[in-house]
Amino acid sequence: MNTEIQIKPEEINGPFNLLETVLSGQTSGPRWEAIKEGFWNAIRMPEQYVKYEVYQVKPVDRPSLSVILKGSKPISFNTKEVIHTHLLHILGLKDPLNEFYSKFKDDKISVAFNCFPGLRVVRASNNFESLICSICSQNTTVSKWNKMIQLIKKFYGEQIILPDGTLFHTFPNPERLANTSVNALMACQVGYRANYIVKAAQMVAEGEVALNSLSQKRYEDAREILLTIPGVGPKVADCFLLYGLGFMEAAPVDVWVKRIVQTWYFKGCNVSRENVRKFIQQKFENWSGYASLYLFHYARKMNVKAYM
Repeated sequence: MNTEIQIKPEEINGPFNLLETVLSGQTSGPRWEAIKEGFWNAIRMPEQYVKYEVYQVKPVDRPSLSVILKGSKPISFNTKEVIHTHLLHILGLKDPLNEFYSKFKDDKISVAFNCFPGLRVVRASNNFESLICSICSQNTTVSKWNKMIQLIKKFYGEQIILPDGTLFHTFPNPERLANTSVNALMACQVGYRANYIVKAAQMVAEGEVALNSLSQKRYEDAREILLTIPGVGPKVADCFLLYGLGFMEAAPVDVWVKRIVQTWYFKGCNVSRENVRKFIQQKFENWSGYASLYLFHYARKMNVKAYM
């Protein structure tokens, strides 16, 4: 049974671009599936799985969203309210984006603001899934790590048939992946990351790393704990801290961010990834996560080359 909810312009703090946000390669989770002029995902509610299709119906500078909910049973008012709040949160629609733009309007990063207005940081719906997405994202492309995650869901998650006949696979829990052999996991095209995924799952399943409690810690303390997980280096830790746990001071630095920071701020001089991270955090402070996202998205979309 279908119903519709609206996210009105007055509920969104500043501009929003659904397309750029969904396709920006954030490791909050795998990319939503494209449909018509929008994207869809599904959420588990107490009484049923609900598919939600999200469409942007007004432009970036005065955005509103239409959300079509599809369930096998009538969708209650409470379910509509929960999904409404869920979308406001995970899409970062309350983030005061214009404050970010205004504060750094005279900085070089404003070039990225002008290219991608309304790009927002997405939060995770499933912390464990976000951690595995972050691990899979190392040393590969956005499309490839998304493929890895979809295969993990297909082989190890629960298969759900949604009301319109669409197949949906949940992400497996830590216990499921903790008991998976490294060799079997290789079928998901994860390569050397298989060892890291299994070990991370074991540490989470056994309570050695409590993902949910990390959000209550200081950024540096949470980061230090994450770095004890095999396969979690500085970039992966910061990806999870930003997109998984919502630490806005986290600044993931990959090859794209390193290139653009060196080009824009260091006249092409070689700077270590650690020093790039520190530079971003000192310059952008609590907007570091947003700055990293805009730098990454701009460099990747514009195919910024190493400074010559």
